[in-house]
Amino acid sequence: QKIQPDHSARETLGEYGNHMIRMIHRVATGAPEFHAHTIDVWVVESGKGTMVVGGKLIDPKPMGNGAQGEEMTGTGITGGESHEISAGDVIHIPASTPHWAVVPKGGELTYLRITIPDK
Repeated sequence: QKIQPDHSARETLGEYGNHMIRMIHRVATGAPEFHAHTIDVWVVESGKGTMVVGGKLIDPKPMGNGAQGEEMTGTGITGGESHEISAGDVIHIPASTPHWAVVPKGGELTYLRITIPDK
């Protein structure tokens, strides 16, 4: 698919009632995210980057069609933990946890994202 303004291409592989599976390919760092009621599980297919988790969003603002404070994005994360990620890694991101995939300049990162409601 065509790379979008957020530096990614994505394809939904399936929607199964209360959860979804999507393949995402990033060619640069996008914006950090926060999902109040959704758990993310990522399986890194290829490439490498840094996953920043926890802390607080910088300049938070609503994204998508979610209610205020439920689906948020920002310009960065402060106070989060950084973890190097690469092919074969499985990442569990609890609901209400800011997270951000940072892709090195000239790098790429492809991962399977499984979203699961926490309720």
